[in-house]
Amino acid sequence: MKLFGLANFGHILTNSQVAQWCGRMVYQKSFVLLHEEVQPLNAASIKLMQVPKRPIIKMSNEYHVDNFFATGKLRLGAYSYFRSFGHKEVGDVLEGQVVLYGQDYLGSAVGRFEDDDRDYIFCTYLGEPDPDIILRFGYDSAFQINDLQAFSDAIQRCLNANKYSFGTCVYGAEKVLKGQLSSHVNFKTINNKLVDMIGEARHFIKPDNFAHQNEFRIVWRMPTLPLKTPLDIVCPEAVKYCSKVSL
Repeated sequence: MKLFGLANFGHILTNSQVAQWCGRMVYQKSFVLLHEEVQPLNAASIKLMQVPKRPIIKMSNEYHVDNFFATGKLRLGAYSYFRSFGHKEVGDVLEGQVVLYGQDYLGSAVGRFEDDDRDYIFCTYLGEPDPDIILRFGYDSAFQINDLQAFSDAIQRCLNANKYSFGTCVYGAEKVLKGQLSSHVNFKTINNKLVDMIGEARHFIKPDNFAHQNEFRIVWRMPTLPLKTPLDIVCPEAVKYCSKVSL
């Protein structure tokens, strides 16, 4: 985990103080003007592990879609893969970076973090296949995940992952989250455990300029790091839970 900035307090901040400190972390300034203040999104408002009613569509090239149904081959990426990807729809230099404000009954802290490559990510589109969106990615084909839970379980077994989470991405002007901690922690010692307590939802927030992607994301937590990224896996079991899409 990379830390870009941290401030901890022996009390809970007011809403205006939270906005000021979150703005400082976003813009990496010691002080921000009123229009630069940022009110964080409540992490609890990002609903995870809820199977959506709309179709879950994986966009790709026809060759890769056909190969998936023939062999079970899929490509997964960790955050550094997407940060360095040159395509403006696939790549995002802010992937894995987030400003988090956390508080318990005794204190609070705010920091800007970049996650390590310890999670594999699978990005999909939520809704009926949109030919215009598929074209913007440079793709020409797609498939639908019909049983999300079984598909995610199959990939977890293939990866030997610790766990996984899935959810619909939310979009905001800035990637800033607020979390309420369930127990008292030492805010002076920032580690992966504390970041996880503040917000599993951090994996599911993206900048506004990607809102047209309607992303639904699956994230698998791996037992070791750093991860090989991208990673091509072969998981024939996952094919059973998907179907090809006619465009």
